[in-house]
Amino acid sequence: MTKKFYVLLLVIIIAVIAFFGYKYREQNLADLVKIKDVKKVYIIMGNKGPEEFQLIKPDDETIHDLSEFLGQYRVKLTNQEGWSSEHPNEQFTLYLGYIDGDLKIYTFERDIVAWSRGYKVLNPPLDYKAIEKLEQRLISE
Repeated sequence: MTKKFYVLLLVIIIAVIAFFGYKYREQNLADLVKIKDVKKVYIIMGNKGPEEFQLIKPDDETIHDLSEFLGQYRVKLTNQEGWSSEHPNEQFTLYLGYIDGDLKIYTFERDIVAWSRGYKVLNPPLDYKAIEKLEQRLISE
């Protein structure tokens, strides 16, 4: 085999390692949900909520507080397929409406964040009482 083949093989291996290193990196929860691009929010405490609701456009202080809350946690993507609730009394769902019109739904529970994939919270538990206060503030706006 030629030298070019080995160089190409090495480049491919480095690219694959870099891709998976980036994908499975530790990251800030606020960055994961792209809180800076959020325009509207809705929080549902527990594993049930209203059948219908409307996303709320929070004031800057509420967005800042949500960003601070999320920013204190570090998460890492897992290989876990699916998710089953182990702490339903400490669960909340966060609906985020983005500037571009996209809607994403995240389910949080003590030490896991579920979206399209599961993310392990590296510094659990999530402060359930703090998010309850944010939910009450959103409802009163």
